[in-house]
Amino acid sequence: MAWSQDLETATFRGLSFEVVSISDRIEHRVVEHEFPYRDGAELEDTGRKARPTTVQAAFHGPNALVELAAFVKIADEGKTGTFRHPLLGTWKAKVVSTSIEHSEGKRDFAAVTIELREDGTNTEFPDVFSISAEGSKLDDAATNAQTQYDNMEKPTDPIAAERLEVAVQDAIDNSASASADLQDETSGLINRFGEIQAFVNAATVALARDVDDVEAYGTTTALRATVFGARRLKERIERIHPKVIAQDVKATAPLVVIANDRYKDPDRTDDLERINRIRNPFLVGVGETIKIHGDLDRDDQ
Repeated sequence: MAWSQDLETATFRGLSFEVVSISDRIEHRVVEHEFPYRDGAELEDTGRKARPTTVQAAFHGPNALVELAAFVKIADEGKTGTFRHPLLGTWKAKVVSTSIEHSEGKRDFAAVTIELREDGTNTEFPDVFSISAEGSKLDDAATNAQTQYDNMEKPTDPIAAERLEVAVQDAIDNSASASADLQDETSGLINRFGEIQAFVNAATVALARDVDDVEAYGTTTALRATVFGARRLKERIERIHPKVIAQDVKATAPLVVIANDRYKDPDRTDDLERINRIRNPFLVGVGETIKIHGDLDRDDQ
């Protein structure tokens, strides 16, 4: 089944399954207050309802029945567990219904419809949305810096004007490309942020040397805003994409055991799930390579 290679995965209580489609609904409890002789009504939001999610999942391959049986056992227990959405992060949920379809022509395949409902209060969406928001703010800051510079009166001395042009444009161009670059490749996060700071510092020095303080104020402030925007984006990316390192599994074991061995905390199983495509968390084979967050203080790191 070549199509399955591109499917995203979701996880419930440590068991991963591939997602064909997923549907979410957000609904608020709204109270209508109506008044005599007044058209319409005032709507009072009294909080969000428990978030329902419908997942169309696929279990396939030679281990399909084993993995399906493991999921059925988990779902049948009716316990609340951590649900990792393939796009929106994690929250506590309960499986409220499961529908399984088998076909004679596909013996190693089962289509499963899973109805989950959020179980808990004050659940927030993850910071992944902030990455996009902060990236947009950084783009806007770079655009504003370009506008401020274009509208600024330039030095009359051609040497000073060229020197300033190079310094400011390097700073703006570097900041303008940072949003897309940092989200595509996070490994050089620290170095790239340092570059942005260095270019902006050089540009502000050139402005202070070659332009009147009042005239340079708008451009200088806008350039410094790009550093602030880059810092915010860096912080968001670090929270979602922490530094990871690769390690070989030394003995076949469930993922929860590996999490306990690596982190001394079995609850970190979800962390391993997020950065590895592991189809069967109950059986991770010896010699397999898994990625782990590089926040360990261990000799075998």
